[in-house]
Amino acid sequence: MKKLSGWTFIKIYTVLIYIWMFAPIVAVVLLSFNPQQFGSFPMDSFSFKWYVKLAHNATILGAFKNSLVLGSLTAILTTVIGIPAAMAFVRYDFPGKETL
Repeated sequence: MKKLSGWTFIKIYTVLIYIWMFAPIVAVVLLSFNPQQFGSFPMDSFSFKWYVKLAHNATILGAFKNSLVLGSLTAILTTVIGIPAAMAFVRYDFPGKETL
């Protein structure tokens, strides 16, 4: 019988942690396709009922639009600031560089 190394236990532990973290997300996504108000397994059928309701909710659509605009502007702004900052860190010496 082959002796298991410490790295094997670390890998197994890491996989278990990922399962522990992502299993609830998978369950919620699966239950979102359940046509019943309260989800349960096994599901009786598969439906987009709740997504259709979301698509007709003006408040949710407005919040989604705001999130897309804010996320896009944040990505653009951080790229515009981050690339010159990274280039400055690589090319120049300035006080506080090591601290930053």
